[in-house]
Amino acid sequence: MNFKRYIVAMACAAVVLSGCDDYLEYTPNGNEVITEDAIVDEASVEMLLNGAYKELASGNFYGGRVQNIAELMGENIDGSSLTEGELGIYTFQSNIFDDYKNQVYAQPYTAIRRANLVLEYMSLVSEGKKTQFEAEARFIRAISLFEVSRLFGKPYVQSTADSDLSVPIRLDSDPKLAPVRATATEVYAQVIGDLEFAESNLPEVVSRFETDRYANKWSAKAYLARVYFQMNMFQEAFDYANDVISNSGKSLDMSDTYYMDRFTAEASVEELFGLVSMSAQNNNGGELSGKYRSDKNLPGFRISTNLYDLATAAETDKRAALYDDVTYPGFIVLTKFNEKDYVQVPLVHMTEMYLTRAEAAAELGGDKLVNAQQDLQVILDRAYGAAVKTAPTDQDELISQVRQERRLELVAEGDRIHQVKRIGAKGETSYVKGAPWNCPGMLLQFPKSEIDSNREGFVPNEEGGCN
Repeated sequence: MNFKRYIVAMACAAVVLSGCDDYLEYTPNGNEVITEDAIVDEASVEMLLNGAYKELASGNFYGGRVQNIAELMGENIDGSSLTEGELGIYTFQSNIFDDYKNQVYAQPYTAIRRANLVLEYMSLVSEGKKTQFEAEARFIRAISLFEVSRLFGKPYVQSTADSDLSVPIRLDSDPKLAPVRATATEVYAQVIGDLEFAESNLPEVVSRFETDRYANKWSAKAYLARVYFQMNMFQEAFDYANDVISNSGKSLDMSDTYYMDRFTAEASVEELFGLVSMSAQNNNGGELSGKYRSDKNLPGFRISTNLYDLATAAETDKRAALYDDVTYPGFIVLTKFNEKDYVQVPLVHMTEMYLTRAEAAAELGGDKLVNAQQDLQVILDRAYGAAVKTAPTDQDELISQVRQERRLELVAEGDRIHQVKRIGAKGETSYVKGAPWNCPGMLLQFPKSEIDSNREGFVPNEEGGCN
């Protein structure tokens, strides 16, 4: 048997990352299908690469669950009506058996495995496309590893990153390789290395199928800004965010309804990388929007009074329209996804870049404080109206205000808990729902199947929640 085909066949037999019946099947425009027997030329490798993008769009990953789980761990959701797995995550009591959480562990590794297969078949790709295909595959591998590490691995703390355990790094498609947790240093080095390769080798525009969007140079730069910011490496975060803002050709949405327009049937003007949805039957954002959409029924995810009070404190804040405390008496719901049967999902966008550049600049201090004030003022003017609120000049107040605006701007996008952890990792006191940023429950429990696949060498996360 051909060795490459043997790896593919064995991949579908893996228990830890199940769901491989269509492991190498993808229909980018409705009629192409690729199987393990068909990876014989450049076109089939290209379809395999497209299939890796498909895994990113799964409801178990960027299609909604990774954002939803992050929101459950944060403080934007009212947990009083949650049950089972969602309640366990909300109360920092996830367990090894919970499938809701386990799927968001498995799915990124499925995307990684497809990306690795692309890299293993590069001998079939012409020189003219080889570098771009490799860059796209490494971009997919990087962002998948980064996201799973933020939920299951310890945050990046510079003084302890060499020993803090994160998640397994998989650079081979062979699922028989026993998983071993890498350190935070190793994981972030892998993520950055892959993104830097993507940044250097992707063109500014990538287009294959008219209905799809692909990673490009600016997607990689935007993710590098996010990764470095998560590491509290503020100069690097500032530089990458500044590059994206200054040179990508993208700009902030300055319309009066910007706060409702990031998730619509059309791609946001701010999007730097995202998921494509084509119809209500092909809604890659359904897992995300379905938890919040409130114009038809009381949704599963309701809004906490903590967030509502913050969001409605200023009468002139346009974003107050995102919240409804009237339709369902006793509940506060989000209107962000209402009247939208399908939505594009921007995974990284210009609003995040402005907020990242602003806070990184404020942390750097000195002459960068002016940059932070200018960026924050743009966000404030857009939300509250021109000159209604003024960015503070004091460094600490400036950082605090940027963080508050970040929470309001990125609601339901899975950002808040990662900021709680990042701020704690920086050395500040940081709590969410009364729990410290580094209590055991802040890390999701690995699936039992992953632990069992290497009983001698796989170290589970500490149990005990955050009590």
